[in-house]
Amino acid sequence: MLCNVRVLQLDAGIMRNHIKVVFRWFRRKPFIFVKIPAGVLILAAIFYLFFYQLEKPSENESSLNKITDIELYDSLMHKSNSILYSDPDSARFVAHHALGLIGEQKIPHKIIFLNIVGACYHLEVDYKNALNYYFQALSVSIEIQDSMHMAQVHNNIGVLNMEVGNYKDAALNHFITAKNIFNANDQTRFYAIALNNIGLVFKELRNYEKAAENFYLALYNFEEKDDKNGMSAALTNLAETYANQEKYSRAFEYLNKAIVLSESDQYIFGLCKSYQTKANIYLMMEDHIMALNYYRKSLSFAEKINHPYQKIFSNLGMAKTFIQQGRQETAFAHARESLDAAIDIGHSVLQYESYEVLSILYEQVGEFEKSLEYFRKHTELKDEVLNQIALHQIYDLEIKSLNTKTRYQELELISKELTIQQKRNQLIFSVIAFVLAMTGIYFVYLNYRNRQRVRMQEMTIKLNEKKSHASIEAEIQERKRIGQELHDCLGQMLSVAGMHISLLQRKKDIPEQHKDKLLATAMHSVEEAFAEVRNISHNLAPILLSEKGLSGALKNLSDKVNQGGHLRMTYEIYGLEGNLNTLVENTLFRAMQEILNNAIKHSKASVLCIYVTQRANEINLMAEDNGKGFDTTNFAFLNGSGLTYMKTRIESLNGSIHIDSTPMRGTIINILLPLNPTANAQQFHKRTGG
Repeated sequence: MLCNVRVLQLDAGIMRNHIKVVFRWFRRKPFIFVKIPAGVLILAAIFYLFFYQLEKPSENESSLNKITDIELYDSLMHKSNSILYSDPDSARFVAHHALGLIGEQKIPHKIIFLNIVGACYHLEVDYKNALNYYFQALSVSIEIQDSMHMAQVHNNIGVLNMEVGNYKDAALNHFITAKNIFNANDQTRFYAIALNNIGLVFKELRNYEKAAENFYLALYNFEEKDDKNGMSAALTNLAETYANQEKYSRAFEYLNKAIVLSESDQYIFGLCKSYQTKANIYLMMEDHIMALNYYRKSLSFAEKINHPYQKIFSNLGMAKTFIQQGRQETAFAHARESLDAAIDIGHSVLQYESYEVLSILYEQVGEFEKSLEYFRKHTELKDEVLNQIALHQIYDLEIKSLNTKTRYQELELISKELTIQQKRNQLIFSVIAFVLAMTGIYFVYLNYRNRQRVRMQEMTIKLNEKKSHASIEAEIQERKRIGQELHDCLGQMLSVAGMHISLLQRKKDIPEQHKDKLLATAMHSVEEAFAEVRNISHNLAPILLSEKGLSGALKNLSDKVNQGGHLRMTYEIYGLEGNLNTLVENTLFRAMQEILNNAIKHSKASVLCIYVTQRANEINLMAEDNGKGFDTTNFAFLNGSGLTYMKTRIESLNGSIHIDSTPMRGTIINILLPLNPTANAQQFHKRTGG
C-alpha cells in the first residue's frame, strides 16, 4: 500500500505542474473564443487522466500480484502432488481450488492442475472423468504450445490406456509421442520414463525382446542423469521381463541391483515394488516360503509410506500364495482385507481382482453359491471397467480432430531447427577455434623449428671449428714427428757420413787401407739414410697401398712386425672386394699404423689381432691387443696422442670410432666407415691435406 500511495503523490505533483503550464498559456491568449473551448477541452483531459490514474493499478502492483499468484500456484501444486497417491480426494479438491483461482487464463499452471485432477480420477479408476480432464489439459497445452506439459499429458493418457488393455492402438502411440517430444527438448529423465512405459506395453504384449530393449535404453538414460529411482524402476521391469521368460537367475540379478540402488537412495516405494516383484517370481517358482517372506517385506514398506495400492497388491499376493499352500483361512483374511481396502479407495481394478481371489477360495472350501456370486461381481466390475475403452476411443477421435499431429510435427520441426542451428553454430565456432588453434600451433612449431635450425647451424659451425682445429693440431703434431724422425735418424746418419768424407778431404796422407774403411763407413751411412728416407716416404704415402691395396699393405705391416719378435700380429679379412675409395683406404691404413704404433710404444702388448670386414655400404675394422690398456676417461691422455688425429679423420668421413679399454686388461678399437664418403667429407680432406 505504501508503494501505491507514493505513486499517487507523484501523479498529483505532475498534474499540478501541468495545470500551472495551462494557466500561463491562458494568460497569454487574448481572445475569449480561443480560451473557453481550449480550457474546457484541457480540463476534461486533466480530469480523465487523473481519474484514470486513480483507477489504474501501477505496474509494480501488477507485477507483485503476478509473483504472488505464481507462488500461490506453486504452493498448491506442491500440496496436491504430495497427497496425490495417499489421498486423491483431497488432492483433487486442492487442484479444483487452484483452477478456480486461475479462471480463464491460459497458463502452464492450468495444464498442471487439470492433469492432477485427471490423475486423481485415474487413480480411482474413474476413466471417464480422468480422460475428460486429461483432454482439457492437452487442449490448453496445444493452444499455448507448451510441448513439455503436452508430452506429460500424453504419457498419462498412455498409462490409462495400458491399464484398460488398449496397448497397441492407443497406449503405444501416446507413449511414442511423449518420447519424441521429450527427446526433442533434451529432457533426458522424462525421455527415459517414456521409454520405460513403452517397455511395459511390449511386456504386456509378450514381445519380451522389444520390452528389454526399451528398458535397457531407459536404464542408460537414467544412469546418464544419475536418477537412482528411475534406474531401480527400469531394473525391476527388466527382472519381470526375464521372469516371464523363466530366466529366473537373471531376473534375480537385476532385482538385487534395483534393491541396492533403492536402499542407497532410501527409495521406499522402489523397495516395496522390487520386493513385491521378487515375491511374484518366487510364487511363479512355487517357492511359497520365500514368496511369503518378500510379500511381508513389501507390505511393511507399503505401510511405512502409507501406500494403499501396494498394500492391496501385497495382500493379494499373499492370498494367492496361501491358496497354493491350501491354507484357506489365512488366504480369506488377506483377500477380504484387500477387498475392503480397494472399496475404501474406490479402485475398481483391485476390487474385481479381489473378487476373483475370493471366488477361487469359496470354490476350494465347497461354497459354490458364494463362489459364483463373487465370480459374477468380478465379471460385472471388470466389464464395467473395460467398457470405458469405447469412451477412450471417443476422446481419442476428439484429440485427433484438433489436428494435434500436425501441431506436434510443427513443434518438433521448430525444436529440431533450433537444435540444428545451435549445433551448426557450435560446429562453426569449433572449426574456427580449431583453425586458430592449429594456426597458432603451426606458428609456434615454425618458430621452434627455426630456433632449432639456428641452434643446429651454430653447433655444426662449432663442431667444424673444433674438427678443423683438431685436424690442424694433429697435422702440426704429425709434422713435428716427421721433423723429429728426420732430425734424430736421418740427420745423425748424414752427419756421420759427412764427418767421414770431411776427414778424407782434410787428411791427404791417410793410408789407403784406412781411407777405404772410412769411405765404406760413409757409404754405409748414406745407404742407411736412403733406407730411412724410404721408410718415412712409405709412411707418408705408402706405395704398397696403391699397388696391392689394403689387404697387401696389411700383410706387409704384419710381416715386418712379426720379424722383430717383440709383437705377434695376426689379421683376418672378410668380404673385401675390388678397390676401395682412396680416402677410406688411406684412412684405414693410417688407423692401422696408429694402432700398431700404440701397441708397440704405449700398450707393451705381445699380441695384436686385426679384423677387417666389408659389408654392402660400410667397412669395419676391429683391433684387439693384450697390452696394459689405459683409462678412457683420461682426456688429457687422449688429446695428447695420435688417437685424436685418427678420430678426427674418421669422423670427417661420417664414420665412427669406439675405444674400449681398461687398465691392465688390454684395448679394443672398433672403427666403422661408409664405403662412399659424402662430398663434404672429401672437400674437408682436400682442405686439410688428408
